[in-house]
Amino acid sequence: MRQLRIVFLGAERVGKTSIIKQFLYGSFQEVTESTLGNSYNETICLPNGLFQQVQIIDTSGSNEFPAMRDVSIRNGDYFVVMYAVDNPQSFDQAHTLVQKVKDIKGKDFSRIILVGNKIDKTSARQVTTEEVLKKSVTEEMLCFTETSAKLNCNIRCLFQIILRNYVKSDDLYFKKKNRKISKCKVKSITGSCFKAKKTSVQNLVYSLYTKNKYLHVCPA
Repeated sequence: MRQLRIVFLGAERVGKTSIIKQFLYGSFQEVTESTLGNSYNETICLPNGLFQQVQIIDTSGSNEFPAMRDVSIRNGDYFVVMYAVDNPQSFDQAHTLVQKVKDIKGKDFSRIILVGNKIDKTSARQVTTEEVLKKSVTEEMLCFTETSAKLNCNIRCLFQIILRNYVKSDDLYFKKKNRKISKCKVKSITGSCFKAKKTSVQNLVYSLYTKNKYLHVCPA
């Protein structure tokens, strides 16, 4: 069974590892070490009830390993490009990474989610939602959302967007003809990810795919 590969990109200290671990394990650490590159392999229940092998790739935020990052981009299916709302430089780097993905995958590639993390740092915020929409609305991406790994805000919603889009995609439709997808129950760390308690009072996602500023409410 071919894995679905979700690649996390972004500058150092934007919270890539924290979001992944919050989703997979329901845990958060205030202080984490810089990641040189890591991957997590899980069997996840898709929104249609089928089970899919998923590889979540946590790339290094350092520019010291561009070749490794490019390999991850070439092999990736979906991309979560992150910045921290208290770090304007990380937002600039996020847009550079979006262009890098499009350079490698093709200019029409749109399976990219732009994520502003650390919205719990309200007093330190330097990148506003309006600023991001103004600069990003002309980019063809799947959507833009804001999260807090610390508060577990919109983490579940972020992954739901990817998995729901994957289920609807032509790729899954054609793959189903050529391989078996297990319907049996698999004990997995992420088995309860769709039963997690709703911790966000908002769960709003800005769709950028149609180049219009409108809200899509992520289902509970």
